[in-house]
Amino acid sequence: VRVNAGELDAQSRAVAFGTINRMTERFNESILNRNTTARQALLGREMPIVNKLARMAQTMGMEGRMPELSNSGKYGYVSLTNNSLSGPFEIYTGYQETARSLGELISYKGKRRLNYYDGKCNRMQASVGELRPMPIDPNKRLEMFQPSFCRIIHLEPTGQHKLREGVAVSYALVSDDFASAANNPDNRCFCVNSSGPTSYTMENNRLDDNHCSLDGVIDLGPCSYGAPLLVAPSSVQLDSRIINSLGPAFDPDLLHGEVNEIDMADDKSQVVILKRVGIPIRADITITLFMRLVRDPIFKETANVPEVSYLPLVTVRETVTIPPKLAQIIINLESFISLTYHIKVVMYLSAVVLLFWLSGHYYCITTDNTGRQASQSNEPGSGNGGGGSNGAQLRRATLTST
Repeated sequence: VRVNAGELDAQSRAVAFGTINRMTERFNESILNRNTTARQALLGREMPIVNKLARMAQTMGMEGRMPELSNSGKYGYVSLTNNSLSGPFEIYTGYQETARSLGELISYKGKRRLNYYDGKCNRMQASVGELRPMPIDPNKRLEMFQPSFCRIIHLEPTGQHKLREGVAVSYALVSDDFASAANNPDNRCFCVNSSGPTSYTMENNRLDDNHCSLDGVIDLGPCSYGAPLLVAPSSVQLDSRIINSLGPAFDPDLLHGEVNEIDMADDKSQVVILKRVGIPIRADITITLFMRLVRDPIFKETANVPEVSYLPLVTVRETVTIPPKLAQIIINLESFISLTYHIKVVMYLSAVVLLFWLSGHYYCITTDNTGRQASQSNEPGSGNGGGGSNGAQLRRATLTST
């Protein structure tokens, strides 16, 4: 609401925020609510003020610029995505000429490009994570489109390992994807908020606190209706401005989740993928969602905060391991692919041996024939040189054709 109200003139803005201030008092709501449990924060709790604001936005013709709300009237971090479908994703099947594009995204939600950013940053043609061309190159970075991050992210190989399921390659998130535009110019096209109000971009640039200047985070604002949200993986160094805004009493280790309890093959890896079949079998990623809080004297809730603060809303650790039954299927698939590979090699070698055998056999037959012709040419009445020359020419022709 604050972002969208930034487009209003001073008088209209004062009226809008005055209304919001009265509503927060009426519904006894606050930005910092200490009466919410972790379960409610994730799965949702009833918030009459949000439903009231949604109706107001619809009346003012702003419904397309406000987030979708749950039919249950509850609001939470995953209240809309829990038990829901994502997509649809249109991907290449790998059939015939698309073999090298197996699992690559064609379109997401009916679109072939994003419309949040500028130029190449709207590209989404990459793997969606589940399938990749086989076998994978252990020395190359992988690209993956991540809808939650609204962009393509990269995975850097950290080593190869022999696991029960087969030879695997471990990967880690590339820190360049989370770097500021100053430290990674390739990220500059992410700085444009093409779908939101101009005031949002201008304000962020003035405060110098958006993804254009912050390291270690991705700004979700452009693809989240301008919401002041940042996402940061624990494996990437967080910008000092964010850490300093948390205060000296805050322990940054809280952003790293619990101790790693699954075997990830090495300390650096976050994703482990089987080399031959290209299937991920393990993953362990911890991310933190931050809210950027900007002081606004008109809005009572932010009148007394520092000019810019970053509040950690939730830290989520996502771990994935393959169940034993599925692991056995993958092992069988690995063995089958290995078997077919060896069969192809044996068939190829057999064909080569057979070709050489046929060539040699054909050569022996033709040599015997030319030898007879040479003997006949040496009989009385024949020219010796001419016969030998014809025999040599015939042998060369036979060898050439063979």
